[in-house]
Amino acid sequence: MKSPFTPLLLIALSWPAIAGAAPPEAGAKAMYDQAMAAAAKAEYVQAIPLFEKARTLFAAEKNQEGAYKSAAMATYLASEDAFLKQTKPAPTWYRSGWMLADPLYSAQFLKPNVENYPFGGLLVLAKELRRVPTPGGGSVPVNGVLDAQTVPVLQPGEQFAPDPGPCEIAGSGKPDGELAAVVNVKGHENDQVWKGIRKAWRFNPRSGRIEDVPGAQVVCRNETLGL
Repeated sequence: MKSPFTPLLLIALSWPAIAGAAPPEAGAKAMYDQAMAAAAKAEYVQAIPLFEKARTLFAAEKNQEGAYKSAAMATYLASEDAFLKQTKPAPTWYRSGWMLADPLYSAQFLKPNVENYPFGGLLVLAKELRRVPTPGGGSVPVNGVLDAQTVPVLQPGEQFAPDPGPCEIAGSGKPDGELAAVVNVKGHENDQVWKGIRKAWRFNPRSGRIEDVPGAQVVCRNETLGL
C-alpha cells in the first residue's frame, strides 16, 4: 500500500530545485580550476570573471597566493583579449618570454598591475591553439594558458633568469630552455656560472605544468661576460 504522504514528501525534498534555488557556492580552488580550464581553451571572456570571483573567494580564505594568482591572471587575460581584438602592444608589465623546444609552447614572466600582494610576478606556461590574421597581412597566436605560478619578490642583487643567461641542470653542461630561476648575481658579476639559485622552475610542456625544481640542482650562465 502506497503512503498518501509520499508525493508531498518528494515535493518538499525537491522544493529548492523547483524554486530555482542556486547551488552551493563553489570554493575558491574549484572556481580557480574552472577559470584555468577556460583559459586553457583561450576562452578569455569566460575565464576573466571566474578568476575575479576566485580572487574574492581566496581573499575570504586569507589565501594571498591564490588571490594574487587569480587577480594577475584576470589582468593578463584581459590584456591578451585586447591585444587580439585591437593588436595592442605588450603592456609595460610584460617582463620576458621565450619559446620552448616545441615552438607551440611558450614561457612568460609577467608582473601585472596587482597591488598589495607580496609577490614579484607571475609565470605562465602557454600553448598556441591557433592563429588569427592581422590587418597587415600577418597573424598572431591565440594561446591557451596551461598553468601559472607566482614568483617571489626579487631582492636587491637578484635577477630572473634566463634574462641574464640560460639555466641548466648542474653538471649537465647543456642549457635547458625549460628552466627559469631567481638568481643572486650581486658580488658574482664576473662569475661564468651562477650557483646562488633561490628558486627554480621547469616549464614542462609534457605535463602542461610549471614544476618546482630544487635550486641546488640548477645553475645559470653569465652571458654578460660574452663567453
